Amino acid sequence: MFRCSIQKYVVLLLISVTLLLSGCSVNPNITSIGDIRTVNLNLNSIPPGNKSIPLHLDDPGDKEIISKILGWLNAAELVGADQAYAIQMSGGPPVLEMELENGDYVYIEPELDSKINNLANGNSEIETRPVHDQVVVRSGEKVFRVNSTGLYAWISGGWIEDINK
Repeated sequence: MFRCSIQKYVVLLLISVTLLLSGCSVNPNITSIGDIRTVNLNLNSIPPGNKSIPLHLDDPGDKEIISKILGWLNAAELVGADQAYAIQMSGGPPVLEMELENGDYVYIEPELDSKINNLANGNSEIETRPVHDQVVVRSGEKVFRVNSTGLYAWISGGWIEDINK
């Protein structure tokens, strides 16, 4: 009897979490390009002084890139809340930073899965690897993992072709 009750609560909890996540919007308060104040692509370069490439809203080429990014973001499939956020001390993947007109910030970067390996000498190392076609969208306290082939490809290096046009 006790086991059955716990199973019922677990099923109800899983259903509740699924319903909660399915109602979440991937697009954090961005309905149009007019909602955006600034856009920067932070390259997280290994030498000190992280490199940042601004995308200007008044430049037609940059505006086209930003519109493409918003299209991918709007079409992204929500996977769920991101479980663990890997902290990069130096280097690491590029991060797209958008400051919105309402003062909020949105960050988009490739999803990384992390694994802690215990070494024979007692130390630990963190191994990270990208998750194909998934990106992390952070806005305030919300952190979502989403599927977006286009956005993943762009943030993982496709930006080079767009920026160099």
